[in-house]
Amino acid sequence: MKNLIFNLFSLFVTFALLASCQQAEVEMAQETLKSVDSYQTLAQAQPLEEGIELPKGTQWKYTDASQTSVEFVLPQGYSFLLQDKETKAVSLAPTGGYSCTCSASGSCTVIFNNSAGYGCLSGTCTGKCTGQKTKGLKSNLEILGVLYTAQDDISYETAAKASLSAAGIEAFTQLPELQKLIQEHYDFVYGGGDLPDFPKGEDLVQLSEEDYVLAQSYFYGQAFQLLIPYSPDFSFFFPDVKLTAPGDAPKSCSCTSGEGKGCALKKVGRWTYVAYYCTGCTTCTMND
Repeated sequence: MKNLIFNLFSLFVTFALLASCQQAEVEMAQETLKSVDSYQTLAQAQPLEEGIELPKGTQWKYTDASQTSVEFVLPQGYSFLLQDKETKAVSLAPTGGYSCTCSASGSCTVIFNNSAGYGCLSGTCTGKCTGQKTKGLKSNLEILGVLYTAQDDISYETAAKASLSAAGIEAFTQLPELQKLIQEHYDFVYGGGDLPDFPKGEDLVQLSEEDYVLAQSYFYGQAFQLLIPYSPDFSFFFPDVKLTAPGDAPKSCSCTSGEGKGCALKKVGRWTYVAYYCTGCTTCTMND
């Protein structure tokens, strides 16, 4: 009889322990899902990939309990520059994502480090982990950078700078709104008169410094240069504008980080409306 009571008691304790473990697992799962549903906010700008930085105030969270991908929501006034991998069409969006995929079995985990930014951890992956920055589930839309879209007109100064990859700089120059504003700006500056025959970047040295000057300009926070008529009064009315003599323009580009064949000055535009920009390496900028 004592053995029966002892066995029944042991069985009861076993069931109680199993129930307790199951409850703990449920609570842990609920806590994991809670952390997945909760956004975290970047206290400072953080690197993403290829010279791209996420601005301070960006919100991010894991999209699933396995932590294979994250979602980003940019602060107001910023947008991701996206490009369709197949059609090469460019677009803007306030949200984006980063995911890690495994080349074999298992899964990879997205990790975040305050100094290195986002990357991939092997997790249970038996192969190679590859990270990609995309527009959420739309993996055909690749993030090429972050634009400061609050500055939506051509200006000689900007409150915040864009952060683009080398491919992002090229894609930025194809934005229809930029090309339209370049045309409108030149129509105003040249008063509807004849425009110069804009040479290639390396051939700007052929232009007379007494007739033309390059003015540092911004759109969506991205720097480029506009060729405008030289006037001694320009610096008086716009003292903070960085002006560059045509012959010095190619030397104003510098490769500040990453890989590439070197930073070079290129021109972009449609018809006779042309602007100049730097490209050629991961972080290629005009010297401020």
